Amino acid sequence: MTDFLAWPRAVLTLEDWEALPDEVHRRCELVEGTLLVTTSPALGHQRVLRRLLRRLEDALPDGLEVLPGTELLCDAGPPATVRRPDLAVFRAGLPDRMPHLLPPDVVGVVEVLSPGTRRTDRVAKVYDYAEAGVGWYLVVDPDCAAMTLFVLPADGTGPYDCAERDEPVVELPGVGAVSLG
Repeated sequence: MTDFLAWPRAVLTLEDWEALPDEVHRRCELVEGTLLVTTSPALGHQRVLRRLLRRLEDALPDGLEVLPGTELLCDAGPPATVRRPDLAVFRAGLPDRMPHLLPPDVVGVVEVLSPGTRRTDRVAKVYDYAEAGVGWYLVVDPDCAAMTLFVLPADGTGPYDCAERDEPVVELPGVGAVSLG
């Protein structure tokens, strides 16, 4: 196993990122050329993800699919940014061997807040996903069963329009109503 924490502290290119071993891709994101190590989600986080995944699968129209932990190339750079949303909704039928999703194929993404990711999920990723052209971004706060939906304006350019949801149901563009409960 490669000790990816010993990787040179230079800004990585997309080519450098793609050459890293699989264990790095499972544990890291690439943010403006810098490796960002993520922790494993807690059980509560994973339970919320499982529930959302099932509900999204049931709600998706033909031609869309949803998967957890898929890499999304937000910016090829340099410097490059590759995020790993908790869930990604994208066009069905993409090749199995794609190294990461590309923004034109992605309809929306979901992040479930954790204590260590709240600021990143509510600030940095809002910018990254909007700049990449991801149609909508749903942030789920399991502590209060609330959701925040960010939607790109009709012209497809950022910044996102934002709607706070106090109830555990949200209408996702192109998908329909999805419930946390």
